[in-house]
Amino acid sequence: MDQATQATEVVEKASFHYRKNKDSGVKRASVEVDYKVPTTAGLISYLQGDNQKVKDMIRDAVLGVTNGHLRSFVDSDENFDQAKADQLGAEGKLSLEYIANLPKADRNQVTREALEAFAKSYMEVIKASTDKSAAKIEAAAGLLVNRFNPIRGDEAALAVMEGQLAIYAENAGEEALAEHTAALNFLVAKLEDLQSAKITADDL
Repeated sequence: MDQATQATEVVEKASFHYRKNKDSGVKRASVEVDYKVPTTAGLISYLQGDNQKVKDMIRDAVLGVTNGHLRSFVDSDENFDQAKADQLGAEGKLSLEYIANLPKADRNQVTREALEAFAKSYMEVIKASTDKSAAKIEAAAGLLVNRFNPIRGDEAALAVMEGQLAIYAENAGEEALAEHTAALNFLVAKLEDLQSAKITADDL
């Protein structure tokens, strides 16, 4: 193996953004730093080592991914139960291999609560920034909460939502963007995945 393959650490960049303090009115400056994280070889080394706490932490991280993936099914089905969970397991849709092969937008799940909070912010910003009717704004907010599933395959509707998210990003302000970064990034990536998954008659 070459040196890159054998490396157990790699440098990653992390950015941290802050909201304005409601009491002092002061907003802390963003911080961007480089730091080392384990490579795949490094993780294997940890799993083969003797430090049980590190092994447990890695397992907890995996559980966070699988639990977040499962929650996406639960959030979208009010009648979700153990039988449906068992069915997903039987179909292999809860396995790490299945999750790893999903588009990143579907792997990096955000909670329904986070999407609902973002949708509320979206309605406030779009109402103040456009002349869209309340009904259209509310309908769009519903699509955000439901991860655009109702318009899957509708290229025109997806394009409209892409434009609306761009308007939000331009007009929301730093505080709102910092608060809803995860939801906004998830939805933008989700849109990109849905727009790239074009099926024509020639494909059928």
